[in-house]
Amino acid sequence: NKSAATEPVTVSGRTHIVHLQELPRYREYAGTVSSQGNAVVGSQLTEKVKSVFVREGDFVKQGQLLAQLDAQALQYKVAAAEAGALAAQKAFLLAGEDQSLATTTFLRYKDLYEQQAISSQLMDEMKNKRERANLLLEESKNAWDQAAANLQEAEVNRSFCEIRAPLSGKVRSKFLDPGSLAVAGTPLFVIESETAGYLIETDVDEDTLQFLSVGTALKVRATAKNGQGQES
Repeated sequence: NKSAATEPVTVSGRTHIVHLQELPRYREYAGTVSSQGNAVVGSQLTEKVKSVFVREGDFVKQGQLLAQLDAQALQYKVAAAEAGALAAQKAFLLAGEDQSLATTTFLRYKDLYEQQAISSQLMDEMKNKRERANLLLEESKNAWDQAAANLQEAEVNRSFCEIRAPLSGKVRSKFLDPGSLAVAGTPLFVIESETAGYLIETDVDEDTLQFLSVGTALKVRATAKNGQGQES
């Protein structure tokens, strides 16, 4: 029946109004995150590692002891330097006493010489004794200063056996273990500063650069090794 096939059919439905609007466009780029405040900790000495007190991933405070080098040989040097400084100090004190006595004697003989009670030859001898005493006092003072400097140097070298954190942060890398040899000038630890902030680096194509400018806010999603991430 043709008439039945062409009859209109009433259909019910909802009316939606479509508006033209701009939608945000975004692209994703992979990048790397690194700290802007890494500190490489090395050794001033070449010595055997006695103890290591931190592991990779540990958070440390500035000045915290990270590792201890074998200080036995340096301790002997400190003891020897202490003995040398003490001996030099005693020699200086004795030289001071001799110089004081020589000066007093010279002044007494000078009065006698002015009274023509002694000969000029004896007076010259007293003068020479005073000059030698002054010279010995100066030499002993220089020797004491040198011995004190040697002691200070030995103590500083001994302090280098204590490897301490130069800043607070996270131990990112560790390159030594107990029993290994710490070589002067080579890295022992890398510490990532907890306050220096982070730097994010990525490569962006030229088509996207036209939409970027200084101050543009971007979303960053950082993914850890366990697959969990955080977006900011």
